[in-house]
Amino acid sequence: MKRVFCSILAGLMMLSMFTGCSSSQNSSAAADGEKTVVELWTVWKTDAETGSGKVLREAAEEFMAQNPDIVINISNQGGYDDIAEKLEASIVAKNPPTLATVEETHVQRFSPVAADLSQYLPAEVIDNYVDGLMHTCTIDGVVKAVPFGRSSTILYMNKNLVEAAGLSTDGPKTWEEFYQYAEAMTDPENGVYGWGQDFDTDAWIWESMLYSYGGEIISDDLKTVLFDETPASYEIVETMQDMADAGTLFNPYSMQGEAWDILKSKFIEGKIGMLITSIASSSEIQRLGRENGFETVLAFQPMGTEYSVPTGGNNIIMFESASDAEKEAAAKFLEFLASDEIAAKHNQETGYFPVTETSMEHSIVQEHLADFPSYQKALDQLQYAHSRPMTKNWKNMYTVILDELKACMTDTSADAKAAIESAAEKCQKILDENPD
Repeated sequence: MKRVFCSILAGLMMLSMFTGCSSSQNSSAAADGEKTVVELWTVWKTDAETGSGKVLREAAEEFMAQNPDIVINISNQGGYDDIAEKLEASIVAKNPPTLATVEETHVQRFSPVAADLSQYLPAEVIDNYVDGLMHTCTIDGVVKAVPFGRSSTILYMNKNLVEAAGLSTDGPKTWEEFYQYAEAMTDPENGVYGWGQDFDTDAWIWESMLYSYGGEIISDDLKTVLFDETPASYEIVETMQDMADAGTLFNPYSMQGEAWDILKSKFIEGKIGMLITSIASSSEIQRLGRENGFETVLAFQPMGTEYSVPTGGNNIIMFESASDAEKEAAAKFLEFLASDEIAAKHNQETGYFPVTETSMEHSIVQEHLADFPSYQKALDQLQYAHSRPMTKNWKNMYTVILDELKACMTDTSADAKAAIESAAEKCQKILDENPD
């Protein structure tokens, strides 16, 4: 892995030397009458009938109708890790796309070859993005990306189960109160668990809980692992193990299959009272819950010593190697995506945040809030947004962490403190062997 990264870094350093050559080879805008082609790599299927893929495709079609001299060529490159690997290969080959959607923690990874978007987008457009979503778009004070499909963790509750237990639909304020909610909503006779939880594919649920106790994953200089210094890092897991054994927590890791799919099905069936997951799932879960006879209510993720939630999802970067014409056209499309209507449509279709301040007041967002009033909690919770580890090593690190967390929940007698200490030791080795 270290050898691969060295090769990638060499490619990144060489790219700036070949920018002129690459631009002339890749330039799609040229002679009179020819169209400027903007290559946009994404993580969504181009023929999607729902979600971000649908919104992006329809936005591109509308944009091209208004700008017949520009072609937005959208292509799916797989998931976040897939697109990152393909981008690295394209950089080394000196043939990256014009634009790409990347997972927010990958912005740092591609920052050396990403354009400074403040040089291409009007200041009023950049200033209109929600502050809490710009943390991972700005590297060393330079705007290297803009938000598109952005999310955070949030608490989902089955309103029927909350009210049946005599609890407030405002939700629990602290983790202690949250555990009391879970116990009160548990109904073994009807197969109902007060809480169900996975860690997601990159451990950000555990990460978010750690932040709420003032913990950090890594030092600001990206050199030192810090998460094992906070007792909550393992106490969180110990509590989950105890609750799984007591029957108040539905533990998907005790079953065969994809944890999130199992968990979502249980929640939609009305067999789980609460879960913590991405706001990006809210529109779908609200719809499916209603089809099964209950309303979904959102609430702040509980606090330990403070409210703090990580943001997630994707940002869009533009590559410096693109021709001037491509960058000008791409910036024009990014500005179109930042329009109130597109940002509002994306929010309504997916549950991802409206990424601009002014889009919050758009009629589409207001209609969404009227239909799903507790979604306002997600918007309010953004004031407590916490940036995620912006190291190129994060994938290798969270893979180690996730393996330890899953092992603890697969065998609830496992020593959680020892597991976290083991994860920290392995993660520090990763940082030492491959410094940013």
